[in-house]
Parts: sequence; C-alpha cells; structure tokens
Amino acid sequence: MNVRLNQFLDRIANQGVCITGTDTEVGKTWFAGSYAYILKQEGFPVSVFKAVQSGVADNQLTDAHILKVLSEDDAHVCEICPNSFQAPVAPVVAARREGRILHYESAIEQIRRRLSFGQPLLIEGAGGISVQLGDDFDLARIANFLKIPILIVARSSLGTVNHTVLTIEYARMKGLEVLGVVMNDQTREDPAFIIENINMIEQMTGVPVVAVMPYVQNKWEYREQLVQLYRQDGPVYEMGEVT
Repeated sequence: MNVRLNQFLDRIANQGVCITGTDTEVGKTWFAGSYAYILKQEGFPVSVFKAVQSGVADNQLTDAHILKVLSEDDAHVCEICPNSFQAPVAPVVAARREGRILHYESAIEQIRRRLSFGQPLLIEGAGGISVQLGDDFDLARIANFLKIPILIVARSSLGTVNHTVLTIEYARMKGLEVLGVVMNDQTREDPAFIIENINMIEQMTGVPVVAVMPYVQNKWEYREQLVQLYRQDGPVYEMGEVT
C-alpha cells in the first residue's frame, strides 16, 4: 500500500477534504472522483461535491458527471454540483454573464444539505485555489468554514514548482492545512525532471508530494491507475515508474 497516499486516509474519511489545483485542467476532477472511489473501497463512505462549474455546454460531459461516475456516488449530478454556468470562464464571471449571483451563504447551505446524509465530503474547487467561486468566496473560505484540510493537484511540466509553491503559500496565508500534493504527468515528462520538481517542492515548502500519476492517454483509465498506485509500496516516483 502506498504509504503517502494512505497516511491521512482515516482523517479524510472522518473529516473530509478540499481538493484544489495549481491551475485549471490539471486533473482535479479525475483525482477527486478516483480518490473518493478508493475511500469507499477501503470501507469509508464519502460523498463528492463541487460548488460550481462553468464551461458547461449542451450534450457535454461535465465535471459533476465525471465525479459521479468515478466515485460511484448515488446522488444526482445537480446535487453533486448545484450551480452550472455556460461560459468557459471563472465561475463568478460566468454567473454574471447569465445575470446570476452565487453568494457564500447559498453555497454553505448547499454543502449542509450534502452533509445531512452523514458522509464526509470530498469537495473539488474550480480552477486554482484563489479563483472566485461566487461574489464573496473562494475554495479557501469554504475549507475554513468546514475546518478541513486541502490536497493540491499539480502538473508535472515546466512551471509547476512556482505554481505549486504559490498555491501552498496562499493556502497557508488563509490559515489552511495542506496535506500534500498530487502531481499529474499529463505531458510525458522526463522522469529525472519530475523527480527534480518533487524534490524542489518538498524542500521549499515542507509539503510532501504524495502521488505522481503517470500519463494516461484515455482519461477513463485514470481511476484504475490511481488504485494500482495506492496498492503499491515504495517511493512515490522512481525514474518513470510508479512504485
């Protein structure tokens, strides 16, 4: 069993966690849904939640759908993500374009409804940690209200050290605990380069990189890859092979 992925499993299973990213399209949804599935397989029932999603087009697979399928959550997609907007921009901007406003109090009430089923939540953000989800809140404010830690999903490519360090510093500035970083190799980076990035992030921040997901051409294979990674022992990453 991967010690780093497992080290805070009990805590998340009892408390919940917010999953944010260093940017948009870094793989937050795929990790969140897959990690929720692992928790359930380990006997810890959890629910997934995403306060808001934008860039939602007709007949297009949404983040809420992906979360539902990967996590095998019984809830309707509108319960998993109660606020959807069409424009592929920051949620607060997309809402304004539709003449709508999402307030912090409304989002908290929606979260309370999900929590009323008695299961901890894996809450996915939108974009990076400081992205405004509504007129008066971001993911950090939700995490503070719920008093839960965060996991950060990052790329493995050039620039990830800066993006990850800044995300960690922002979270700490907001009083949040960062459990770890999950690195997604979306571009088949040189293994030596990935290891250098891991070392720099850990040395600069003291936050562990708890998993490195290998490149997957078919994203629907992501969950099985994460399950395999979770079950394996050894270093987080070693010269191109998840071990």
